[in-house]
Amino acid sequence: SNLGFEDGSQEFPFNTIQEGIDAAEFGNIILVEDGVYFENINFNGKAIIVKSLNGYENCIIDGSQNGSVVTFENGENANSMLSGFTITNGYRQGWSHHTGGGIYCGYHSDPTLQDLLITNNYASTRGGGIYLFYSDPTLENVKIIDNFCTSTYTGRGGGIHCFYSDPIFEEVIISGNHSSYGGGIYCDHSDIELNNVTIMNNTSDNQGGGIYCQNYSNLSLSNVSIYSNSTVYDGGGIYCKWNSNLIFDELNRSSIYLNQSANGRDLYSDQMIEVYIDTFTVMYPTDFYASPINNFSFDITNSIFIQTNSDLYVSPDGTNTNTGLSFDEPLKTICYAKSIIQADSLNPHTIYLAPGIYSTATNEESFPVYCISYVSFCGSGIDETILDANHQANVIYIDNVHDVSIENITVKNGSAGHGAGIYCYNSNPSFANLLVYDNVSNYYGGGFYLHNSSPNLQNVLIYDNLANYDGGGIYCSNNSNPSLVNVTITGNSAYDNGGGIYCDYYNSSYPSLMNCILWNNIPDQIDGSVEIFYSDIQGGWIGAGNIDEDPLFIGTGQHPYSLHEESPCIDAGNPDEIGFILPWDIIYNLRLWDGNEDGIAVIDMGTYEYDAPIYVEINENIIVETPLIKLYQNYPNPFNPSTTISFSLTAEDAERSPAFDGNTEIIIYNIKGQRVKVLDVSGSCRIDAKATESLSHYSVVWNGTDENNQPVSSGIYFYKLEAGKYTSTKKMILMK
Repeated sequence: SNLGFEDGSQEFPFNTIQEGIDAAEFGNIILVEDGVYFENINFNGKAIIVKSLNGYENCIIDGSQNGSVVTFENGENANSMLSGFTITNGYRQGWSHHTGGGIYCGYHSDPTLQDLLITNNYASTRGGGIYLFYSDPTLENVKIIDNFCTSTYTGRGGGIHCFYSDPIFEEVIISGNHSSYGGGIYCDHSDIELNNVTIMNNTSDNQGGGIYCQNYSNLSLSNVSIYSNSTVYDGGGIYCKWNSNLIFDELNRSSIYLNQSANGRDLYSDQMIEVYIDTFTVMYPTDFYASPINNFSFDITNSIFIQTNSDLYVSPDGTNTNTGLSFDEPLKTICYAKSIIQADSLNPHTIYLAPGIYSTATNEESFPVYCISYVSFCGSGIDETILDANHQANVIYIDNVHDVSIENITVKNGSAGHGAGIYCYNSNPSFANLLVYDNVSNYYGGGFYLHNSSPNLQNVLIYDNLANYDGGGIYCSNNSNPSLVNVTITGNSAYDNGGGIYCDYYNSSYPSLMNCILWNNIPDQIDGSVEIFYSDIQGGWIGAGNIDEDPLFIGTGQHPYSLHEESPCIDAGNPDEIGFILPWDIIYNLRLWDGNEDGIAVIDMGTYEYDAPIYVEINENIIVETPLIKLYQNYPNPFNPSTTISFSLTAEDAERSPAFDGNTEIIIYNIKGQRVKVLDVSGSCRIDAKATESLSHYSVVWNGTDENNQPVSSGIYFYKLEAGKYTSTKKMILMK
């Protein structure tokens, strides 16, 4: 290296950059010749310029994994400049504030960082590329690429970590960095000014694939592009919480698009934010892209995808250039269908899945399959539509989702920490006619993991799933109160407790089971407090109609858990007619498949009704009308003291009002099947008569009282819609 005065009148050769720094005085410039310098340098508070002769491509400072490559920690100011280097191979280990694998700025050091490539640096906990600790540097034409925070749970800021720091970014690229939180940038009590910045292809394990902000951090964005970042949970592009804010330049607009996460793919914030955007993923964002959607107001100029306000159809043999409006022109992947579907509470939609295997190998499907509010999945049958995650991730992931159902699908080969088959967080979906098997969780819930979730499971078979701790079949935690009706749970394993079902009773999880079978789960069938009726439980369980007898599965063929003709579970289900009706028990013409001739459907225990086809084949000579009415999940749920129950009619039939002819009613039942109240639907409020061309929606309120208008107690209730030959039942929870 060469040391010279600013006017270049004197030069002295040195063997290392640090020797030049040590000899320099205020205002000196250290010019560094091309080459690789294996050292770790410290500016020692000096207002000097350290600059390469021919740019970062030709001049490399390699830290040899021996601490931060460059350190500013003695009050350096803007006159302390590092310019024209590749900064690489830095490494910081441990919890010390001396983090920052590539560059560390601390104790009110505010240098100028210019024309740098900061790459392949590591820090165990904070700032793989750069760590700022009470520092306000300026970064100009800097590339922060492929840096990492290596700690699985505590790594923050793969590219850069800011703590009580207010840097300015000009012409900066942040790409390919990884951390547990904030793959690109992590901000804590910091204000960042970003001008002409690109943040792309960063990843994180929890929140904030591109940027993570917390604790009163503020980001000012002018001509910033944030795209193709990803995280597992919230905020693929940007995640903000705890009074942090995003300030968008209305004239020099930024673009945020094609980021990936379970919830709020592009944006997540717990504060109200005005978003002025040149290009967003879609023109009309929902919770899928910005969550919670009510916290955002958007002004968008362009979008990547053109959305479709309709049901969509997907097939492994389809293509994403099709319209997706029918099985004649299906889309190829579920992921793409979700990206273009437009749905809300008044316009719910369904993605229909054609027969076939959906996997990375067959149709390039990505896993987990993230659910979005008001969009349901309907397969072609458990033998036909198969979601196979090939042990790469959860199969289905449901996080803060409203009003969805998943039906007629096989869920297999999931692998994750929790809920390898189906992960359900703060959501109350409906599951019907599912096969969930061969899923493996490293911790809890091989088949299902439920956290503050109370879904309905009906006609679901859960078998051969594994949890390395608790809940081989189902794990319930934090106020999860699922309802299981005609569910078979068998052959599941947990290394600790709850081979079939594990309930975290310390956090008030109390499932209810009706017409179910739990058999041959290891080490036990149930661990926890569960309310069970008319079910076959190995080892026995207190409750009306329960038995403890070998269910006599047939054990062979395509459906080995069907019932043998001598099974004690046949006709042993709940005898009360409270709406737990299997698809093949009652069609509109009351054609019965279980051998009864008295006009009464007797329900069997378990998933499969004896001597019934797995899928009903309707005789072409029998006319079966399409249901005129659809029943939706009540809202709010759980509720106190009242909740709204909604249903819809086709527009044509709404004009004729066949639902209100005296044969339609909504009946409330308690968990024991006792009728609580009949709601008068004749006075239902028509809530969107002009909302769509195809459907008109109605709602009625239940105020949590019985027939005598007396308040009912907390617990699980069912509401059943009866409209002529059409019936539908859903579960709700009253919590006082």
